[in-house]
Amino acid sequence: MRARHHHEGRKTMKPLNRSVWLLMALTLVPLLLCGNGAQARSLAQIRDSGVLKIGIREDIPPIQYRDQKGELVGIDPDLGRALADALGVKPEWVILAGSKFREEVLLAQKVDVVISSFSITRERLEVIDFSNPYFTTGLAVMIRAGDRAKIRGYKDLAGKTVTATRGSTGERLISELVPDADFFFVTGTAETYGALRSGKADALINDKVFLDHAAAQSPDLYVLDGTLSADQYGIGVAKGDQDLLNYVNDVLSRMKADGKLARLIGKYSKFDPGLEPEAIKGGTLTSYVVKPGDTLSRIALQFYGDPTRWPIIYAANRDTVKYANVLNVGLELKIPSSARAVDAVAPVKEPAVGPSVGDGLKGKLKEAEGLYKGGLIDRKEYEELKKALLKRFMEN
Repeated sequence: MRARHHHEGRKTMKPLNRSVWLLMALTLVPLLLCGNGAQARSLAQIRDSGVLKIGIREDIPPIQYRDQKGELVGIDPDLGRALADALGVKPEWVILAGSKFREEVLLAQKVDVVISSFSITRERLEVIDFSNPYFTTGLAVMIRAGDRAKIRGYKDLAGKTVTATRGSTGERLISELVPDADFFFVTGTAETYGALRSGKADALINDKVFLDHAAAQSPDLYVLDGTLSADQYGIGVAKGDQDLLNYVNDVLSRMKADGKLARLIGKYSKFDPGLEPEAIKGGTLTSYVVKPGDTLSRIALQFYGDPTRWPIIYAANRDTVKYANVLNVGLELKIPSSARAVDAVAPVKEPAVGPSVGDGLKGKLKEAEGLYKGGLIDRKEYEELKKALLKRFMEN
């Protein structure tokens, strides 16, 4: 069955697919710039200038935002500072008016790198280069905390209303996984939270990192376990700027090895290094050849009946899959088929009402602490948030 949609406003022409717009726009930009002699700065030029020009947003907590003092903080600004420091220069922030400008500023040579929750996609890799991923997330589902007894997983969204922006990745994913879900469309992501709280929708879908952040501040909201898709953030550099790309990857590699990256991310969000290959050793493997349209979550759904178990497949194929959400057609994957592999990322079994203290309360308190340390809330707000969280768990 097709998903039933709530339509609002007058009828409009069907918008072009976002990837089509992206390729059209990014094909035209280089043509407009070809006559001005713009070139990416070399590593030596960056060092000589004393600054690393970084394209970034300032309004997307906990990834990139302004704290109460007006300072740019979050995972991406801290990473930008670490990268600049490794180069022996200072960061120079080039604030982006919106996410759609991330590719354009690189193509126009207005920045050296873009560090701005920059999802690595096949379309973008056609026109720019990406570092190795430094952060892994994916689309997840948020519900009202009081509905946990009746919505325990994405399959329970059948017959329920999900709020999303029209044409979004979230809408397409839920339509595919839960054909009987309805939709309440809004014009912006921020409006989805209001639609959920008001009862106009039963759930919303967004990147888990953002939902976890929102839930940490709002005990009335709850994020379901697991991610329904794979999404990874990378540092964008100009196409063909291999020296800078190599240097960025070297810095990231060193930060991962010494634990600095984990500590940096842990200040603002739950740090999930991903399932390591060792966690799935000992099981039998099935060979699978990637087909057009395949994603790790779709393959996980096919083999395990659960798209949230895609980290199993990613862990088993780290040597051949560079980016979790970019699979090349014809690539042969190893699919762990043992019960041990499935158990490696099995969702936490929680009671119908109230989360487990170990996986729920502890995690929420840690997120609250991250908000306080990140300067997003003051000490008084932090203490009030802790009390509210404790009260909620005691009541449940």
